[in-house]
Amino acid sequence: MSATSTARRKAPQEQSLWKTLRPGDVVVVVAVVALAVVLWSGSHLSAAKVTGAELVRDGTVLRTFTVQELDTDANYAFESLGYHYTIRTGGGRIRFAAADCPDKVCVQTGWIDRPPQVAACVPGHLLLRMTGNSDGVDVNNR
Repeated sequence: MSATSTARRKAPQEQSLWKTLRPGDVVVVVAVVALAVVLWSGSHLSAAKVTGAELVRDGTVLRTFTVQELDTDANYAFESLGYHYTIRTGGGRIRFAAADCPDKVCVQTGWIDRPPQVAACVPGHLLLRMTGNSDGVDVNNR
């Protein structure tokens, strides 16, 4: 065997991806992409009807936020069990923007914007929850 024939056998065969695809492969790819778009858009279009938000301590509603207040960029200061909180609204959302509690899980929760989402501060016994008609989802894990 000559050196050129050995080199020729070891060289990988180069083929274009489009040359290796068959018509059935293209149909499957298009179907998967279409299904992904439908599922994604369906989850975003079935948004719950928001009626506002509530700040609750030990089962007692301390403050109710209207839809108009949720749409307005604003900060609200609250105190609970010796801890101080800043709640921010805007764009139809609400969040604990700042807190001096030890773990700050409430701040790390971030924005909530549809029921039944909640943000909670255990040391301050506070629960910030969206109100309205739920879309059937009980819990969102992040």
